[in-house]
Amino acid sequence: MNTVHVSDGTIYAGTAMTGNPLTGGGLSISTDGGTTFAKYTIENGLADNDVQGIALSGSTIYLAT
Repeated sequence: MNTVHVSDGTIYAGTAMTGNPLTGGGLSISTDGGTTFAKYTIENGLADNDVQGIALSGSTIYLAT
Protein backbone atom coordinates (compact mmCIF):
# COMPACT_ATOMS: atom_id res chain seq x y z
CA MET A 1 0.00 0.00 0.00
CA ASN A 2 1.36 3.39 -1.01
CA THR A 3 -1.15 5.82 0.46
CA VAL A 4 -4.32 5.94 2.57
CA HIS A 5 -6.86 8.72 2.91
CA VAL A 6 -9.93 8.66 5.18
CA SER A 7 -12.81 11.10 4.76
CA ASP A 8 -16.26 10.96 6.36
CA GLY A 9 -15.83 7.28 7.19
CA THR A 10 -14.75 6.28 3.68
CA ILE A 11 -11.31 4.68 3.30
CA TYR A 12 -9.34 5.29 0.11
CA ALA A 13 -6.26 3.07 -0.35
CA GLY A 14 -3.78 3.55 -3.18
CA THR A 15 -1.65 0.55 -4.05
CA ALA A 16 1.14 -0.35 -6.46
CA MET A 17 1.48 -3.16 -8.96
CA THR A 18 3.09 -6.16 -7.31
CA GLY A 19 3.59 -8.26 -10.41
CA ASN A 20 0.40 -10.18 -9.69
CA PRO A 21 -2.48 -8.72 -11.76
CA LEU A 22 -5.03 -10.34 -9.44
CA THR A 23 -3.87 -8.57 -6.27
CA GLY A 24 -1.82 -5.50 -7.07
CA GLY A 25 -2.34 -1.94 -8.08
CA GLY A 26 -5.06 0.65 -8.26
CA LEU A 27 -7.44 2.41 -5.92
CA SER A 28 -9.53 0.57 -3.34
CA ILE A 29 -12.47 2.27 -1.61
CA SER A 30 -14.33 1.06 1.48
CA THR A 31 -17.52 2.61 2.82
CA ASP A 32 -18.00 0.02 5.59
CA GLY A 33 -14.96 0.56 7.78
CA GLY A 34 -12.65 -1.68 5.78
CA THR A 35 -14.77 -4.84 5.77
CA THR A 36 -15.10 -4.75 1.97
CA PHE A 37 -13.40 -2.73 -0.75
CA ALA A 38 -14.32 -1.81 -4.31
CA LYS A 39 -11.22 -1.87 -6.53
CA TYR A 40 -10.55 0.47 -9.45
CA THR A 41 -7.72 -0.02 -11.98
CA ILE A 42 -6.72 1.04 -15.48
CA GLU A 43 -9.60 -1.13 -16.67
CA ASN A 44 -11.91 1.36 -14.92
CA GLY A 45 -10.18 4.42 -16.39
CA LEU A 46 -7.23 5.09 -14.06
CA ALA A 47 -4.18 6.47 -15.84
CA ASP A 48 -1.92 3.96 -14.05
CA ASN A 49 -2.30 1.21 -11.43
CA ASP A 50 0.52 2.62 -9.29
CA VAL A 51 -1.31 5.11 -7.04
CA GLN A 52 1.13 7.28 -5.07
CA GLY A 53 -1.20 9.92 -3.64
CA ILE A 54 -4.89 10.68 -2.99
CA ALA A 55 -6.63 14.04 -2.57
CA LEU A 56 -10.32 14.83 -2.30
CA SER A 57 -12.25 17.97 -3.18
CA GLY A 58 -15.96 17.58 -2.59
CA SER A 59 -16.99 14.44 -4.46
CA THR A 60 -13.96 14.52 -6.78
CA ILE A 61 -11.05 12.12 -6.17
CA TYR A 62 -7.62 13.17 -7.44
CA LEU A 63 -4.89 10.52 -7.75
CA ALA A 64 -1.15 10.88 -8.22
CA THR A 65 -0.02 8.01 -10.42
